[in-house]
Amino acid sequence: MSPSAHEGALPTLTHRVETGFNNHASEGGWMRPEEFVGLLFFLLLLVMSLTHRVPVFEPMRRSRLTYFTAVLFVLMLLGSTGWHFVNKRFLRAEEGTVQNATFFNRLLGVVRDWLPAVICLGIYESLKHLHLNEIIFWLGITPKDLWMIRADEFLVGFHASVALEHIISDTMTWYMRMVYYYGYYLYPAIVGVFLYLWRPRRAFRELVVAFLACAFIGYAIYILVPVAGPRLSHIQHQYTIPLSASGTLETMQMDTLRYQYDCFPSLHTAIPLTVLVVAYRHSWKLAIVLIPFVLSTVFSTLYLRMHYLIDVVAGIALVPFCVFLGIKVDGWWCKIHRKAIRGMSTKLGWVFHSLLGLVATVWLVSLIR
Repeated sequence: MSPSAHEGALPTLTHRVETGFNNHASEGGWMRPEEFVGLLFFLLLLVMSLTHRVPVFEPMRRSRLTYFTAVLFVLMLLGSTGWHFVNKRFLRAEEGTVQNATFFNRLLGVVRDWLPAVICLGIYESLKHLHLNEIIFWLGITPKDLWMIRADEFLVGFHASVALEHIISDTMTWYMRMVYYYGYYLYPAIVGVFLYLWRPRRAFRELVVAFLACAFIGYAIYILVPVAGPRLSHIQHQYTIPLSASGTLETMQMDTLRYQYDCFPSLHTAIPLTVLVVAYRHSWKLAIVLIPFVLSTVFSTLYLRMHYLIDVVAGIALVPFCVFLGIKVDGWWCKIHRKAIRGMSTKLGWVFHSLLGLVATVWLVSLIR
């Protein structure tokens, strides 16, 4: 699909939002792919939490990706509420149009579109931050940093993060940390809101599926190929120039190192690039604005010594597969869903929504504590 195809006439805000709230048939009815995968991973999270006697979900303050998305979810609810009253008070809705959707349906649509994605991110970050190392040790898989070091030497003959020492400066380090820790979380949020409000519904669904595919595929590979990264490996003694301290950002970088085996592939490469490709498919102008920041984030993975070059290469290789899944999964899921639950949709729907409600309740309680 050409990105210019959507650049001409934008749908009105009311039509875009309310059409999306009531059009779920093409996504598999009452159960969407990310909700199904989220429930499976939640069961794994629950087992790990009970086994190790730790909280089910990591506190929101330590899960920045989930935090940013949750804030957007709340803003979307508030925006939908405000738009409802503006539309009701100042605008006329023609009889028989989607503008006559009830306020309840509108809010329910926002919840259905955003909450599963937010909870999936909470599950992903909690599994990664609380249980990744334990799962790796339990499976008996040894760290593969030596493989990565040899791969870098084979590819370019040197270690990229060491070679970048000559460009280190306080200003550069501050900028690299900004795009690494904040840009990485903001790109999906910015593109998600843009697609949700001003592009056809399939564009938002494409982003959600591609983004979560990146996260969960990356998590699976973290388990199979545990890699600690340059700052914790055999090459750390080769660094002669320290990165400057910068208060909060330095604390965030050091705090990240407590999750020891989350480097291969680099999701700080895969997720921003996946978001960028999806953005380009639906708005090349938005993609142009994001390009310098996304590329800076990819570069920061090496500059900040968080990843090997082969991690970045693997992250880039993951992008086309995740984008492909984003485009295709909803269609595949709809066909499978219809065949698998023929005649049982209502009963299974109640069971599923009860489980989803339980997960949401546990997640919300974890935010309050």
